[in-house]
Amino acid sequence: MSTLDSSFAELNDRIDFLAGLGETAFFDIDDGSTLFVDDIALDPLGASALSVAEISASAAHLGSLGTLRSASDPSRASVFVLLRAALQSAATAIWLLEPDDRDERLRRVLRRRWAESNDADAMSRALTGATEANGSAWASAHRRWFVGLAPDAAQQPVSDALVVAAAAEVVEAFTETSGAAAVITSGWRGFDSVAITRYGTDGEMFAGSLSMVLDVAETAISLFHARGSAASALPEDAATLAHLRG
Repeated sequence: MSTLDSSFAELNDRIDFLAGLGETAFFDIDDGSTLFVDDIALDPLGASALSVAEISASAAHLGSLGTLRSASDPSRASVFVLLRAALQSAATAIWLLEPDDRDERLRRVLRRRWAESNDADAMSRALTGATEANGSAWASAHRRWFVGLAPDAAQQPVSDALVVAAAAEVVEAFTETSGAAAVITSGWRGFDSVAITRYGTDGEMFAGSLSMVLDVAETAISLFHARGSAASALPEDAATLAHLRG
């Protein structure tokens, strides 16, 4: 087996692991954990479901790569489009989960949920004329976590570039790989027309890029596990839960 073939075999094992998480209890959240309290704090909007969705999307994009990579059609170069999407989703999960401060985590969830909800509502209105009412849940959350900030300002989405850059720093610290942040941010920008036209048939370039994106995805699942496990519970969380439940 060539070095490149061996590399792909290892990468496929990592992809299979990510793709299989949804069939396990991995996304179950322990009672009293950080994410458990986050979810109750944002009830009925919830908090952890958004991170689960982003990690699952990243795994789905990565799982699609094998089929495209083995295709004889030159359009297999579009694997870089999937790599970009997988990186973006995993980076978003990291950005949502990374802050140690609960208020900041919940503000990030709310900003993301609000932006995506507005987009979904706009599409629904355009296609069917239907409307969706999110006002009361948002108003309650806004009063609690955006004190002193006007609703229009609180609802402004955070740019994808900022999210990826912030997540890249986390991945570099997690993997202890010097320069990883710069590679991740430049890779995210380059996984489009440039990558498709220049690197579509370059196996080594693809393997290296895939390994980097897997580092981002694996950092995301490690953060989720850390936040969702019973070991993440803090003494002050008990008081927080009691207050939230009245």
